[in-house]
Amino acid sequence: MNTKYKKYLLSLVLALWASALSAQAQHWTPNTDGYSSHMTVYYTLMQGDTPASADNYEIAAFIGDECLGVGQTITAGGNTAQRILIAGDASMNGKKIKFKQFVKATQEEKDISGLDITYTNEGQQGEPSNPVVFDLSKTFIPGDATGDGKVSIADAVAIIDYILNDGSTPLVFEAADMNGDGKISIADAVAVIDFILAN
Repeated sequence: MNTKYKKYLLSLVLALWASALSAQAQHWTPNTDGYSSHMTVYYTLMQGDTPASADNYEIAAFIGDECLGVGQTITAGGNTAQRILIAGDASMNGKKIKFKQFVKATQEEKDISGLDITYTNEGQQGEPSNPVVFDLSKTFIPGDATGDGKVSIADAVAIIDYILNDGSTPLVFEAADMNGDGKISIADAVAVIDFILAN
């Protein structure tokens, strides 16, 4: 076998291997079927005060439990930025978008807290030159209303106390909002109990 043919064959094998690796790299698959539009969110990743590499994380957007977009790196206006196109339509206007991170090194899914973005049909949050900051150090466990690192009956009690005391009981709001509707209700306490019973 001549050297030129060997190099060509090696290049082909490497290209196929790289293609297979990139195909496996995506953790979430967004549902875009039946949606006629989208919202765009430009973002940058931080770990506290330190920039985080997009190569180490996959970011996805959810409304309820449905994944509607996965982040990608783009170049726009001379700036490299991260962007998520979130599938949807006008009926979803005003619904809270939940963002999650998949940590590639540890294979963990984590919810990102501290974001208040709602769906706007054909809307946009951030710009390539001025993106929304996703602080990956601000995470929470869904259902862990007390913020103690686990989901237990104490979390359901905290949610009920919050409801009965008109919101004066301290809790981790995003973790307590189990159904992602942007408010704390008895349905969230029931979801915590269902989670406990199922695990």
